[in-house]
Amino acid sequence: METPKTALLGRTLDEIQQIVRNLGMPKFAAKQITSWLYDKKVETIDEMTNLSLKHREALKEGYEVGASAPVEEMRSVDGLIILLKRFIYPMRTGLLFAFPRKWDAR
Repeated sequence: METPKTALLGRTLDEIQQIVRNLGMPKFAAKQITSWLYDKKVETIDEMTNLSLKHREALKEGYEVGASAPVEEMRSVDGLIILLKRFIYPMRTGLLFAFPRKWDAR
């Protein structure tokens, strides 16, 4: 039986820096991973294309992004131009994690 993987989503930069150190990855990789998770909102480690294939494979051995499909979508209007969508993702811990996303409503 496969060992469950640890979710990266919800971890702080300090925690990701520790993971990167433990895997022997360059220090700057922690900021790259954090950007992929919280800015670009990737769903898989394979999408983190500025990490080498070797480092993505090492990361995938014990970790996963940790988000599943959205379970709820909320919308609010910010001025007349921007809509704010918030996707709620269930975490393996049972907690919900929200990603704000903005679209141009013009």
